Amino acid sequence: MVFVIAPRINAAGRMKHGQYAVTLLMEEDFEKAKIMASEIEVYNSDRKIADKLIEEEALLQITENGEESNYTTVVYRENWHKGVIGIAASRLIETYYRPTLVFTKSNDKLAASARSVIGFDLYEALEQCTDYLVQFGGHKYAAGLTVLPENYQKFKLRFEEVVKGSIPEELLSPQIYVDMQIDLRDLNPKFLRILKQFEPFGPENMKPVFLATGLVDNGYGRRVGGDESHLKLNIINGTDTNTYNAIGFGLGDKYDLIHNGKVFSAVFTVEENVWNGISSLQLNIKDIRTEDILDKKRIEYLVFSIEYKVLRKKQETGEKGKKIKDKRTKIKDTNDHDGFLFVAPRCFAGYNFNGSNQGKSIIETRDKKQEPG
Repeated sequence: MVFVIAPRINAAGRMKHGQYAVTLLMEEDFEKAKIMASEIEVYNSDRKIADKLIEEEALLQITENGEESNYTTVVYRENWHKGVIGIAASRLIETYYRPTLVFTKSNDKLAASARSVIGFDLYEALEQCTDYLVQFGGHKYAAGLTVLPENYQKFKLRFEEVVKGSIPEELLSPQIYVDMQIDLRDLNPKFLRILKQFEPFGPENMKPVFLATGLVDNGYGRRVGGDESHLKLNIINGTDTNTYNAIGFGLGDKYDLIHNGKVFSAVFTVEENVWNGISSLQLNIKDIRTEDILDKKRIEYLVFSIEYKVLRKKQETGEKGKKIKDKRTKIKDTNDHDGFLFVAPRCFAGYNFNGSNQGKSIIETRDKKQEPG
């Protein structure tokens, strides 16, 4: 629902009108519904094209303006599709992890969609720029706003100044929450059956994210996709003779980290891949780091749990779905390795990766609170 149906329904409203999706959902004639669904699929394809074009042009604009090291991303082009600039803002954060605003022309004004990074209050920052805003609204992590064309540059400078003076440096590094370190040899059909008992996954019950170290590609790893933006791997883990299939969407630029026998670590979710009627396990990789970054002697192991539904054997608890309540511990490293910090933990265990003798680790404990991903 979240990744297949919802984006297509959403595309109708972004590219045309939301009524198209409403009519489809209410249609009782299957043949008519198929025709409507095909039209909405076209809207979704158009949305992807527009999204990619905005992203490419915005990245070029950032480079041409020499703004790669800014604390914010603020870009504008009058012909960008207003229904897609919010998605484009989220995409840009994947490259430049910082508060981001994408503007386009809307009648005689400039309209923007804004997106923030985890932990930074975007709405509060915009409140300090009201001298140059016609109107704005939103919340901590997303907002919409309008400015007059003559105030665009003034607003851009003020927003950069406000964010630079208020955002902690550690919030400018993206974070991945890891549930548990795992040995790949533990991944088997039984593991998958147990994992499925946690379904359905979604907000407030995200797929568990695992960490594995000491990984090597068997030599058949390659970039895939029309633009080679994805990474397809066949992974070997230590002395385990099995090979594990893996896909990393949007990780094509990580190819140099895994080829020629380089040892690496990865964070991933586990999913079922069905091809020609045959079911197999597949790792959906979220990020990769080279193993030489890790100083294994300085890994700190923490055991903890949080309020999280777990299925336990009847002989151990006598019930299913028992809740365990504790604290969440966030582990951060002041060293920026490959632009990512591995942050542990929604449950089970966390690992502190210190890549150099100068790196000072910071460990803080907080109550469990779901942050938007």
